[in-house]
Amino acid sequence: MKERSKKRLANSFIFVAAIFVGVILNEVYIDFKEPFDKSYGYAIADSTYLVSVYLGCSTCVYSNTEEVISSSKTIIDKVKSITDSLGISYLSIGVSRDKNLNEGINHLLKVNKFNEISTGNDWHSVLLNHYIWDKGLVSSATPQLFFIKRRYSVDTTGSRRSIGKISDEEVISVLYGSEGIENGINSVDRIIEKFQSY
Repeated sequence: MKERSKKRLANSFIFVAAIFVGVILNEVYIDFKEPFDKSYGYAIADSTYLVSVYLGCSTCVYSNTEEVISSSKTIIDKVKSITDSLGISYLSIGVSRDKNLNEGINHLLKVNKFNEISTGNDWHSVLLNHYIWDKGLVSSATPQLFFIKRRYSVDTTGSRRSIGKISDEEVISVLYGSEGIENGINSVDRIIEKFQSY
């Protein structure tokens, strides 16, 4: 009898936890545009994405001002709205330069509902290593919000289905620091235009 009660309690806890996570991460998904197989998220042909990358930190004073957080959210939401209306594939990534995972995740949840997040390992996380130390696409500063034109290429010649790999990335705009982000709301149309013209 006690074992059955323990199992019920454990199942109840899992159910409540699943609902809690579902509420926090409500509608955080990528709306795959063509040419993707939406059932599985496989790319079925070469494609191009506009990608926004927010880089902040839970311990950075400037990353945590109300103005930076609200401006970052507004910019990301506005870009998503415009890209949706134009049929442009868009992806938002949140990166928090933190050692503590919980603090990094909590910081990113304050900023926006990103499609992808990265935190932990301080300046040495995989994404920071890629964008700053390896490719040198942006500088090591928080906060910043940068926009990338990302191309995926798909190998359709092999017998196995390719999900598409990143073949090229170009930074088309960078909003540096609190001032750059706070003034960046007026740059959204120009960012979209640059993406379309590259």
